[in-house]
Amino acid sequence: LQSGAESAVKVMNDSQVKSNESVAKAQSSGESINRILSSTDKINDMATQIASAVEEQSMVSQDLSKNINSIVSLGKNSLEQLNKMTADAETMKDNATNLNNLTQQFKT
Repeated sequence: LQSGAESAVKVMNDSQVKSNESVAKAQSSGESINRILSSTDKINDMATQIASAVEEQSMVSQDLSKNINSIVSLGKNSLEQLNKMTADAETMKDNATNLNNLTQQFKT
């Protein structure tokens, strides 16, 4: 009977040691999970900041694109006006030449 009691006490002691080890591992696991959750929160914050920066860059790119398109449009309009001015200047030159030829006829 005493041997059975000693055996039971040994089993209970072993069980208590294993239980303590399990509690320590559970606490360690809990701490690890808390670190993982904290890191996940930091990653989510960084992702939000990156998304915000990308959105801002996209808006700036759109503004640049609009401005470049405006510059191209103004350049085309300027070129059209310059071509018209060139044609008008050519017409004025031809008219001046014709007028000069006509006035030469009056000189004898």
